[in-house]
Amino acid sequence: MTIGQLVGRGAGNLTPSAYPHEVFEYHSIPAYRETGKPTEEIGTNIRSQKQVVEHVTVLFGKLNPRVEKVWLVDSRSPLRKIASTEWISVPVRPNLANPYFVYYLFWSDQVMPLAKGLVAGSTPSRQRVDPKSFFEIPVVFPSLPEQKKIAAAL
Repeated sequence: MTIGQLVGRGAGNLTPSAYPHEVFEYHSIPAYRETGKPTEEIGTNIRSQKQVVEHVTVLFGKLNPRVEKVWLVDSRSPLRKIASTEWISVPVRPNLANPYFVYYLFWSDQVMPLAKGLVAGSTPSRQRVDPKSFFEIPVVFPSLPEQKKIAAAL
């Protein structure tokens, strides 16, 4: 199957500044690099459009893919979750995929090298993985019980 067959429907985009007093759980590239944890940001401080992220989603860094980035959003926070548009958001279908397995799959030789080859941009620091092509990457996908065993072992 392809990565695209693993995903649910995305929750869409929003402009956080339109919700100036709401506090968001924000998954940004700087937060990933600095602490590996999302930040809590008030809407008025977030200037550009962001992706709404569902509770269990795997984010794949599309900006500058030579610097590998994969983030599992699995927070119990009551805050609405958002992510930079520099992530490819992959909401995981729980009846088909184990989110921890998908997280490790994206780091694997089955996905990461292929994704790095699906770039557009003039210089390495400006390159981005093409999301449409990313979702067409073929993956070997075991049964859900086997995925859980593999994820637990990893």
